[in-house]
Amino acid sequence: MEMKKLAIRGVAFSWVGRICSFAITFVVTPIVVHGLGKEGYGLWAIVMSMTGYYMLADLGLRSATVKYVSQFAAVDDWESANKAVATSLAVYLLLAIVVCLLAGCVAAVFPLIFATGQQDANTIRWVVLLTGVTVSVRILGQTSGAVLTALKRFDLAQGLAISALILQAALIVLVLRRGHGLLAMALVTLVVAILCELCRYALAMRVARHLSLSPRSYERKMLKVLFRFGGLNVIQGAATRIANSAGAIIIGIILGPASVAFYAIAESLVRKGIHFSKGVGGVLMPVASHLDAQQRGEDLVRAFLLVSRSLLALALGLVTILIVLGHSFVDLWIGPDYSTHTYPLLCLLALTMIVRMPSNCARSILVGMNRMGFLVKVALVETVGIVGLGVVLTMTNGPVGMACAVLLTQCITAGILIPAFACRSLNVPAAEYVRKTCVPAVIAAFPGLVVGTALVQMSPPTHLIHVIAWALCIILTVGITAFFICLERQTRMDMLRSFQRTRQSSSG
Repeated sequence: MEMKKLAIRGVAFSWVGRICSFAITFVVTPIVVHGLGKEGYGLWAIVMSMTGYYMLADLGLRSATVKYVSQFAAVDDWESANKAVATSLAVYLLLAIVVCLLAGCVAAVFPLIFATGQQDANTIRWVVLLTGVTVSVRILGQTSGAVLTALKRFDLAQGLAISALILQAALIVLVLRRGHGLLAMALVTLVVAILCELCRYALAMRVARHLSLSPRSYERKMLKVLFRFGGLNVIQGAATRIANSAGAIIIGIILGPASVAFYAIAESLVRKGIHFSKGVGGVLMPVASHLDAQQRGEDLVRAFLLVSRSLLALALGLVTILIVLGHSFVDLWIGPDYSTHTYPLLCLLALTMIVRMPSNCARSILVGMNRMGFLVKVALVETVGIVGLGVVLTMTNGPVGMACAVLLTQCITAGILIPAFACRSLNVPAAEYVRKTCVPAVIAAFPGLVVGTALVQMSPPTHLIHVIAWALCIILTVGITAFFICLERQTRMDMLRSFQRTRQSSSG
């Protein structure tokens, strides 16, 4: 029961963070788009996409640090925990320096690869360099974040993340309102990153008072242990990051930064929705590892089917919102000049949520069962498919071709390969998976489609508040039906008890 409560509360805190992130994006994006213009926003989107490549320097160390700090803390072996933390931080310091040097090289050649238009080339170089330094600061903070996660302080981690997002958004709006541009935004992100990581370090040291960061705790043996766990994970993560950030860069190289703006807006909305499933996966992975170690196969299968169908129902609800209300939303949110070009991309990318969100459950289960070899192969196939198809289809069909490449590749990898392998690993027949996952999710999501279509037909949205209200009606309808159709009775009771205890402890 304790593990269930921690898992439920972890998902709840994660979703609060995702909702706040979506709300901030909703408010700030139109200001940034109009403040920078299509070309400026396209360049910013390209630079932000490149930060995903810098984060490949993680080398899987964060997940390894989470695992071993949690493991050592559970048995009060703080000496070993200190070794894991100090070793991780030493490696991250070296990686941060490498990223800074790499960012300098990228900044030098960036104007030679991407057309900067009316933007000053030297200014763009400084923007690229400062964002690289920002990533270096965040890399240094990975160890502190891993400590908070390992000790299950999701409340502190998410609270700090939300505070940093609000501060960054407020400062970006301020500098844009005063007529500044890309360089000021890059400086804002760097300053906020420094403040955030200092606070994260202070929180980590306060929560884990037995930990210290003495260089004497560094140990080569511990380094081998961390890399042994993170090796395959980093290959998978690298391939996934390349696949996820390839779209904007490919479009920018072939069609120019102005065309990136439409794709970036659609991709950003879809990515925010997919992050809800990643919040569940981050909690599910250690639970799956625990159940697998105890050989509790039935409980593992139950968790796999329950989370998969719940995430599929959520995905169908979000897809309904984006397809039914997407055109009106972008029109009222950013402007009619953007909605015409963005809406087709939004519809295509939204469909990927149907396969990607439930597959994130299967990925977490497979990681917990140490089936990393297969996930690495799938990630490489995914990367080759998205990049290869993306280049060909973008040259012939523009941004829509890039969206089609992502959709086709994800249908094969996330829609077929990963669920099929998860079913085989758990000895779940494919027919049973469809019957217990797909059928209930579709039934649970159907009332949301009916409600959304009826609302738009009876009262087409003319203001953003209408779009938000209709979206809430759709997601609440799906949420209520999914609560009773997708969740077992015992799970519903566990959720209610967990939230009641949370409220009681808060009031106490």
